[in-house]
Amino acid sequence: PRVDSDGSELSGLSGFVVFRSEANTGFVAMDTLASHVQELVDSGLAPLTRYAYRVMAFDEAGNSSELTPPQETETRGLQVPPNLNAVGQIERISISWSGIENLDLLGYNVFRSTQADGGFEQMPSVEGSLFTTGQTTYIDSNLTGGQTFFYRLQAVGKNGLSSEFSGSIGAGVLTDELAPGVPNDVSAVPGTDDFNQVSVIWKPPTRDAAGGELTGLAGYNIYRSEETNASFVLVGSVDAGIYQFLDQGVEESTTYFYAVSSIDAAANEGPRTGPIQIRTKGVDKVAPQAPQNVSAVPSADDFGRITVRWSPSFQDSDNTKLTGLASYVLFRSEGSINSFVPVATLGPEAREFVDSGLDPLTTYFYTISAVDEVGNEGPRAVTVQVRTEGPDRIAPLAPSNVSAVASESDVGKVTVRWSPVISDADGGELTGLAGYVVFRAEGASSFVPVDSVQADVREYIDTGLRPLTGYSFRVLAYDEVGNESAVSNTAQTQTVGVAVPLNLTAVAGNARIELTWNAVEDPELLGYNLYRSNLSDQGYELLPNVDGAAAFTTGHTVFIDSNLTEGQQFFYKVQAVASSGQLSELSGFVGAVADGDEIAPEAPRNLAAVPDPVNFGQVVVTWSPVLQETDGTRLISIEGYAVFRSKDTNTAFIQVATVAGDITQFVDSGLGVATTYFYVVTAIAPSGNESARPTPVQART
Repeated sequence: PRVDSDGSELSGLSGFVVFRSEANTGFVAMDTLASHVQELVDSGLAPLTRYAYRVMAFDEAGNSSELTPPQETETRGLQVPPNLNAVGQIERISISWSGIENLDLLGYNVFRSTQADGGFEQMPSVEGSLFTTGQTTYIDSNLTGGQTFFYRLQAVGKNGLSSEFSGSIGAGVLTDELAPGVPNDVSAVPGTDDFNQVSVIWKPPTRDAAGGELTGLAGYNIYRSEETNASFVLVGSVDAGIYQFLDQGVEESTTYFYAVSSIDAAANEGPRTGPIQIRTKGVDKVAPQAPQNVSAVPSADDFGRITVRWSPSFQDSDNTKLTGLASYVLFRSEGSINSFVPVATLGPEAREFVDSGLDPLTTYFYTISAVDEVGNEGPRAVTVQVRTEGPDRIAPLAPSNVSAVASESDVGKVTVRWSPVISDADGGELTGLAGYVVFRAEGASSFVPVDSVQADVREYIDTGLRPLTGYSFRVLAYDEVGNESAVSNTAQTQTVGVAVPLNLTAVAGNARIELTWNAVEDPELLGYNLYRSNLSDQGYELLPNVDGAAAFTTGHTVFIDSNLTEGQQFFYKVQAVASSGQLSELSGFVGAVADGDEIAPEAPRNLAAVPDPVNFGQVVVTWSPVLQETDGTRLISIEGYAVFRSKDTNTAFIQVATVAGDITQFVDSGLGVATTYFYVVTAIAPSGNESARPTPVQART
């Protein structure tokens, strides 16, 4: 300052007092500086914290100025990464956390220990940097089943910045108890030179038997059955990495079935593959070549008829001269190439087959093989696809302008609308429109049909949906003969509602059960309904409001169900209540059994005894009400107080009165004058538990 507070010349300036406020708390004096000092360096502050400063001047006479206006700033630092999680898996532990938003952030250090309270060592970098990882996940691998590890996390920033350590979290490494999955693409090939051997080939499984990640694959077992697929015996085993087995114990011209299973290092054996059938070679070891130029043509007049044609086999499958051609076998599969069945066996001179009695407007696949006189069946020809004709072969155009609008008042209601179809898919005149099918997908799940409506309907109301859930809708049109259009555009919406309170817990106490849950963040939230039942699956009844005013149970996230009997078991569910009248779904249930009240109340405090100055034979005894148990928990209720008196000594107490629990005074009358009396008071709980006696107090009439 250059002048005094009245504007006159500054005189006798002695120094300055600097005040600091941390995170909007009150200002406190932190240092006093000489009058020539105009700067203070404040160190040792908490990171990422807002501080405010004010300064006051004072002179030699002790006069002090007003405080300066607050000047605010915020310290730098890195947040502790939140939501650290560790999940034990087979031979590894997966660690994840939530990233922090900070321009100085470089990455994260992960620390591991075999104990939760010390011994943590930094895990090596997976990316070649000085810190463990720049990601928000880390996999600690090559572990042994049954091991337990604990982890901590630290954010690392520029210029040596680092956050404080997170709390520790632990997980156990799982033991591999799941067998490997089924090997893929198994095939068996009989020997062409040595008729007494078969080569079995397969590809390794990619998952375990439950569909999870494959771990510890150790080898394969090969099984064989002769002439039937019902009498398999183990014929060999090979290590992992080997995908072929040469079976040298077979007979010529014999049918065998093979199956392969996987085994892991823990001796878990997976399911066997489906049986693969082969026939070993004999005198005629080579089957005919596959027929060529296979075609299939649907009849335009008879919707259930297809004509299949082919060119004959001219060679054996090894490109040598064809010998002993005996027949052709025609195969058909409906709808896909995965279910071929033989439909006809034809003589060697046949070049055509008419397949009748088929369904109209249906897709079929055909193939054909050649068989020689000794039963060698050649490879099947290239598969051809065909669709039978029908009265109407053109599907309607896909519906357009599909929209989905969630109701603002009805929690589970969405209205789906679309524009009508006006032409067939080929742009021609629309014929025989029969209706629409509405499809729905919840969240990221697959679309499923939910309803079909008639052709003149342009709107569908979907009800009973989950609140606060995203839904997608599509619509397709179909005609009278079953032709279906492509699906429409996807319309998305989210239903309204109130979130379900999470993490409901129940903790048993003395003649009570305490319930807690996480708060629901909703601007229209009024409170919570709590329901109770003595069965977990039914009979839940709403608990009344503790204040008797609101229409819901409580506005807090804690509720104490008191005045219970030891051994009573109750189950609870919680529900959020909004001002709009909307209710969340009920939470999952929790249960607890009330403990017996075995803890006595605290002894009464502030005991006093005062003689009546007017009535010489009367003493007034007072005390403070007891509010908690001896273990520090809150006292639900008090049954009463027992008053004891001893004359002339504090060792001969007798009970002189019992008063109700809401009374904290007793007037003792009919006493002798000029006499010394001692008093103590005990508290009595509804269970009969009595407190200890406090220190006696003395009064003389």
